[in-house]
Amino acid sequence: MKQVCDVKKLLSDKNYIREIMSETPLKDKSKILNHLRKGTITAAAAGRARDVISGEIIDGELTYLTDGVYEWRSDIPYYVDKYNVRLNDDFIHYVMSA
Repeated sequence: MKQVCDVKKLLSDKNYIREIMSETPLKDKSKILNHLRKGTITAAAAGRARDVISGEIIDGELTYLTDGVYEWRSDIPYYVDKYNVRLNDDFIHYVMSA
């Protein structure tokens, strides 16, 4: 299964997240967020995610989702929405082509 971004690096390296953050919202951000939020849950974690920048707990249960081609954690839409985190170009193209 393909990943929407390098999740492991995103969640463990503050420098990396700062590199992929943007002041400018993503083009078609709402379509991308809608796609991410409508994924099918494949697993749930025993815990909640924390914002790697602020340390705040992110609302909602931490789950893993898929659309059948890509997979991601439920906190990825949070980062896209709050920090305009850029995702893999191939994922963006896939969502925009649907």
